[in-house]
Amino acid sequence: MVLKTTYPELVIPQVSFYKYNVDIMRQHGDKVALVNAGTGQQLTFREIIKFSQKLASAFNRKGLKKQEVVALCTANCLEYPIVVLGTAACNAITTTCNPLYTFDETLKQFENSQPRFVITESTQVSKMLKVAEKIPSIKEIFSIDPSHLCSSLWTLIEEDDGHNFPFLVSVDPMADCVLLPYSSGTTGVPKGVMITHHNMVALLVILRGLGKLAPWSITYSVIPMFHSYGLLRLFRMLHGVKNLFDKRFHIKNFLEAVEKYQITTFSTVPPILIQLANNPLVEKYDTSSLTVLGSGAAPLAPQVAKSAMQKMQSVIVQGWGMTEAFVITTLGMPGAPLTSVGFVVPNTKIKIVDPHTREELGVNEDGEILVKGPQVMKGYFRNPTANAKTFDPEGWLCTGDIGHYDENGMVYLVDRLKELIKYKGFQVAPAELESLILSHPKVRDVGVVGIPDAESGEVPKAYVVKKDSSLTATELNSFVEEKVSRYKYLRGGIEFIGEIPKSATGKILRRELRALSQSKL
Repeated sequence: MVLKTTYPELVIPQVSFYKYNVDIMRQHGDKVALVNAGTGQQLTFREIIKFSQKLASAFNRKGLKKQEVVALCTANCLEYPIVVLGTAACNAITTTCNPLYTFDETLKQFENSQPRFVITESTQVSKMLKVAEKIPSIKEIFSIDPSHLCSSLWTLIEEDDGHNFPFLVSVDPMADCVLLPYSSGTTGVPKGVMITHHNMVALLVILRGLGKLAPWSITYSVIPMFHSYGLLRLFRMLHGVKNLFDKRFHIKNFLEAVEKYQITTFSTVPPILIQLANNPLVEKYDTSSLTVLGSGAAPLAPQVAKSAMQKMQSVIVQGWGMTEAFVITTLGMPGAPLTSVGFVVPNTKIKIVDPHTREELGVNEDGEILVKGPQVMKGYFRNPTANAKTFDPEGWLCTGDIGHYDENGMVYLVDRLKELIKYKGFQVAPAELESLILSHPKVRDVGVVGIPDAESGEVPKAYVVKKDSSLTATELNSFVEEKVSRYKYLRGGIEFIGEIPKSATGKILRRELRALSQSKL
């Protein structure tokens, strides 16, 4: 049985991502849109439009072509929507990138995406210049803040008169991509997720259809804008809400901002809710303005939700999705069971199938969740093999998540088929860590799994077969930590074993490794 939403079907306009957002933003004119909570710098809706138009003109003058790629590698900043909108106006594609990626991680993403321009921070310019030496597609690097090593993004914007704005560029909303975030999907190494203009417009229409944001709302954001969850939230709030943001979460800074600005909503991830539920500092601030806490990107334990709601006197609303279905497939409501991830959003449908026979299942029967909807990606960038594994013959997106729905249409997650490890909402691909660890000359074989962690959700643990008996966990840890971002560190530890359990076809039996971890907890 296919589970559909009870909401009426919404009409999705066939327009570009740029036009849809700018038309809404114009309605809010000189109202403040974005505030950097750390510096106090801010932009109005009108300024974001003006600067994105000038950037589009500058990009067009520099020869940015339709469906070429611009890489945006910064932490949360005022420039984020300007770059995404300016790129979209040229019908080019923004690939978002974690600025703290190592050289190797950045190189892999750029080898696949082949960006023409790179926008980054001054602290990352040296790394980007080294990457550019190996990626001929990169023509120029711009920094959002002063750097003597490359051009300034703001100089590019301010010196352009806007006359080269690409008015004549054509956009096919259904076919042309606007975003290229990277995701490990259900398995394997990170892959470029092709999000079209239609995908993004559709999801924004769906969210508006569920209720327009109150004009007095003030929200606070720390979710990385390079993460699909953070990027969606950024543009959702640009529909009329003042959005304070910070680069990372500091509980004292957050509480001071809530009290000073009268923050009304805060969307976050479970590890931050754990802090709010347990930190006594919360009681020293007036947080009465905060009415709604959103949670996503990783599972939220019901006991954590209860504690956080009681402590903050706020309602928690959960959602569920994945980058491939651009973040939201189900969404909760106040009063929904805390074990549920909510109901199917408008214009979207899911079905539950037996993971082995692929037969459709019914109410309260656990199986793999499949999704169809206008927010589902076009496919993986330059990766037909992954596409064939991710979509079934009828075009359903296979999520790799195990769950069910009840007689009221509420959806529940119970497990994951996918190998992906979720550390504080960040995706950690076991295959990527395994490939790196196998490159160490003293390693014969390896299997990486996620193990439960009360604060972080999951942490990666490596089971390693030695090639050289002199190898130590300290040596291998140092090797890994030199080459990956902090959230990919082997916080679950390294355990040396005699053999990695594998199937007859050579696939790592992760369930056996997880069972081994569980037996020792």
